[in-house]
Amino acid sequence: MKKFSFLLIFWSIGLFCQTEVAPRLSPKSTVISTVGFTEIRIDYSSPGVKGRKVFGDLEGYGTIWRAGANEATKISFSTDVKVNGHAIPKGSYSFFVIPEVTNEWTLIFNKEANQWGSASYDPEKDFLRLVIEPDFTQESRERLIYDIQSNGIDKAVVQLYWSLLKLPFVVEVDFMKDVENQLQKALEEQKEGDEWRPYYNLANFFSRPNYSHPKAEDWIDKVLIDLEKSTGEDKESNLDRAYWVKAKLLAKNNEKEQARSLFEQISTGERSQFIQDNIGRMQNIAAGWVTASIQ
Repeated sequence: MKKFSFLLIFWSIGLFCQTEVAPRLSPKSTVISTVGFTEIRIDYSSPGVKGRKVFGDLEGYGTIWRAGANEATKISFSTDVKVNGHAIPKGSYSFFVIPEVTNEWTLIFNKEANQWGSASYDPEKDFLRLVIEPDFTQESRERLIYDIQSNGIDKAVVQLYWSLLKLPFVVEVDFMKDVENQLQKALEEQKEGDEWRPYYNLANFFSRPNYSHPKAEDWIDKVLIDLEKSTGEDKESNLDRAYWVKAKLLAKNNEKEQARSLFEQISTGERSQFIQDNIGRMQNIAAGWVTASIQ
């Protein structure tokens, strides 16, 4: 009996060894996407339909499903986020789904990120449960996949596809808060004399048509003050870069006359290398800054 027990233990250790010697029938997969400054990562295994009825048979209704195969699916967020409007702190979570006969399926984000399947699932460790309505397509997907589609700088749609199922949920990030955090990190990394660069990069980003930030003009004004005090052969080009961003921000705020005046100021007379390299593009943009009085 002792010999049998020893052999059983030895066999079990060999069976569950960490080094995989055969390919998985449900291969590992990972999808990663960045929204604003936030990385969303999903680690999962991808089972196949293989001619089977999936929901209501292979995956029973009203039961916990690991939303993949092998290890529980794991979702990680590098910053605090909201999922369908509900706050979730940054970190990693195991992800489960409860399929239902009705159109009320439950999504579960569990704080025990690393676990095998759903056998050790503990509902006491759930951080969030959501009830959503699934969608079903006409085209069947043989392999389960996750997809992350970015929708601007502060939102993404995560979708699980398998068989005819399409199960979506929305992840939102607090981009404005993340901007402030990134700015502080960047300032700590800058060498002396280059502290203006993070402010310039942010102001330039928010001078684009589809983005805005209430501090953008304050940032570029700080850049201009710092650059006026600076020395170096790139000073004039850097100043003109900053004045150009200032002009674009003025135009965005409907101060188009001031924007045109500033553009004419930096583009008239002796031009810096920045102006020489970009004058055509700048003129095309400035041509749109026409006020009603000029028209």
